[in-house]
Amino acid sequence: MENLWDRRVFVKQMFTGSMGLWALPYLSLKKSKVIVLGGGISGLLTAYLLQEKGFEVQVLEAKNKLGGRILTHKTESSAVIELGAEWIGREHTSTLALCRKLGLEMSDHAFKTSLFTKNTLQKPSEWDISQEGIAKIQTFQNDFLSATREQRQALNQISWMEYLESLRFSVDDLYLLSLAEKMEYGTEIYNISALQAMQVMANSQNSAHDDFRITKGNITLPETLANKIGNENIKLNQKVLGIENKNKQVTVRCAKNQVFTGDFLVCSLPIPAILNIKWNGALPKNIFPILENSKYASISKSAYIFDNSIKRNDDQQVLTDCEIDLIYHATQNQDTKNKVLMASSSGRNSKLWDLYNESQKQEIFKRILQNTKSNFIWQNPSQALHSNWNQDEFSKGAFICQDFNFQKVNEIFSCSYNKIFFAGEHTNSIMPNTIEGAIRSSEKVVEMITKL
Repeated sequence: MENLWDRRVFVKQMFTGSMGLWALPYLSLKKSKVIVLGGGISGLLTAYLLQEKGFEVQVLEAKNKLGGRILTHKTESSAVIELGAEWIGREHTSTLALCRKLGLEMSDHAFKTSLFTKNTLQKPSEWDISQEGIAKIQTFQNDFLSATREQRQALNQISWMEYLESLRFSVDDLYLLSLAEKMEYGTEIYNISALQAMQVMANSQNSAHDDFRITKGNITLPETLANKIGNENIKLNQKVLGIENKNKQVTVRCAKNQVFTGDFLVCSLPIPAILNIKWNGALPKNIFPILENSKYASISKSAYIFDNSIKRNDDQQVLTDCEIDLIYHATQNQDTKNKVLMASSSGRNSKLWDLYNESQKQEIFKRILQNTKSNFIWQNPSQALHSNWNQDEFSKGAFICQDFNFQKVNEIFSCSYNKIFFAGEHTNSIMPNTIEGAIRSSEKVVEMITKL
């Protein structure tokens, strides 16, 4: 499910007084230089689009690689494994259009979901929430679209679980929804704002999702953008320490005494990285307590690579109530010697999974596969790969959580602050936690800058 509702932003009502001084009138500019912080999708696309429009750009990336939270691994037999952002939905129109423009081929990556709960496996056609639960969802989907601003704000005061309980969903329906929604949000649904969840459900009635991946790996998207931008306009290993905005210039100070100046700055860094920068008055002080309350989703992926074929209905995935939340063929529809089973966990399960050693992880995975008696066969893997974005120095999580603080965060990033703009999935109110959200945020920022 994806959030397709472009809600109004009430920045003036939310932030008054000192903050108003920061939203200064835009200045006209000619052939201006824009410094872009972050070499993920949103940063690279912002630079690419601005460059197309005649701007000079300089991309600064703290790591020694580009791609942000896209992490593609390729085996010797050319199997493509996505350990970071993986799925591109059918309704992700900006992403699909960009891939067509860049000549990137897409492959089908949709699955039919079986359910393994209480030690019982149910095939895709054998499980769903009750008809009564489906009717309730359809009712509040329709009601939410006509809800007043005050009614919507009230929903931001309670969790998604509390709201579902107030509607008297059955215990079984709540159990199923909590399992499925946890993988969507990267945390348990009692941590998710009812407002955010309602926005997702109310606007996903006719949308398909999780349908595609880029055939040669999602990493080819940032790689292609980087090639278009040019290596001379991208600098790696540039950890930003401080930013100043004065004398009609934005100055960025990085480690190893590196200094960069420009007319404007676009920051596409995740919030934990933003908080590690000394802004020297370039941003209003009253936004930082809100940003400090932001939380990022916890998602772990463990890819087990097998030298022999494990194909047995590779369009199937299993949602479980065990230590592993989701199991699927990561090399679905790939003609390669290697086949890969992916074990993905979120929320508390992700944090616990990270505590196990390799032997324990494999024993747990093997036990779950044997208990499910599903379409997956365990063999001794030739290699195991793991990713957990909680351990990432800069993001400290997979994507922003849509909790009670998210709306305020989104309102902060909808503004420009004199010559400073923000992009990234965390700044997009429609589809946060997706590649699409990152891309739409870049398109919005470029539109703002080119209107100056």
